[in-house]
Amino acid sequence: MPPAEVTNANEEIARLSTYFSSHSSTKPVKRLQFRYKKGDKVRITHLRNVFSREYDQKWTGEIFTIFRRYWRGQTQIYRIKDYNNEEITGSFYQSELQKVELSDNEQWKIEKIIKGKGTGRNKQYFVKWLNWPVKFNSWVKASDVKDL
Repeated sequence: MPPAEVTNANEEIARLSTYFSSHSSTKPVKRLQFRYKKGDKVRITHLRNVFSREYDQKWTGEIFTIFRRYWRGQTQIYRIKDYNNEEITGSFYQSELQKVELSDNEQWKIEKIIKGKGTGRNKQYFVKWLNWPVKFNSWVKASDVKDL
């Protein structure tokens, strides 16, 4: 309201509108959406320190699944499980996760063949998977192993 329009009758309204904003003029707060959905496959960041170099690997090779997500203030927090559906202790921020798209016929790289058993068509190898913990070591048919 311009000063010329202020009278003794409306001076209180002019004072209040000058120093106190009305709630109708404020925009409603828009709630941010989660970046990742429950069930999404993600990788987590490696622990980094002062001596980590840019060319070092930034993300783990192991893949996790998001099973819970929630807000802590304005921050998105995620809880994850590994491939054996075991909960990982702790919670993760959005910036610590990277979404991974997996196809149904995904081929995994083998770090080394630990031992073998059987002969002919029954030949199997006990393998250590690349970038996966020891608990995921498994027996694989020799016919399923491809040399790259």
